[in-house]
Amino acid sequence: MRYSGFGYLSVIASVAEGAAPISGASVRVLGVDEENRDEEAFAITDIDGKAGPLRLIAPDAIYSEAPTPKEKPYAVYEVLIKKSGYYDKLFRGVAVFDGITTVIEANMIPGISGVVISGENTESNSQENPYLE
Repeated sequence: MRYSGFGYLSVIASVAEGAAPISGASVRVLGVDEENRDEEAFAITDIDGKAGPLRLIAPDAIYSEAPTPKEKPYAVYEVLIKKSGYYDKLFRGVAVFDGITTVIEANMIPGISGVVISGENTESNSQENPYLE
């Protein structure tokens, strides 16, 4: 199936469970489905720790309207967030639906830059995807 829709992704980077925003963090988004593997987006968080919304390709909304769709109704992306002085944060399996904004709240942890830790509810190993290194 060729993706014909567009969804959006926003990131909010902070420290101490949202107590302080992190500005200047880089956000890299990569498609992982066969249909969006060439999709790549970049952003930098602003003074409020926000980046986006980034416009990303996704399956048409018609696929999400059936109770048991024959096709997966969303696109899957990986999101890597980096900021000097903090551990890198990798989110795998991020779903993006046509016409919907997906929001990632990244609680950054002070530490060594270049060391990847997984985002909430994901499994991570930066060695699995050479594009994220």
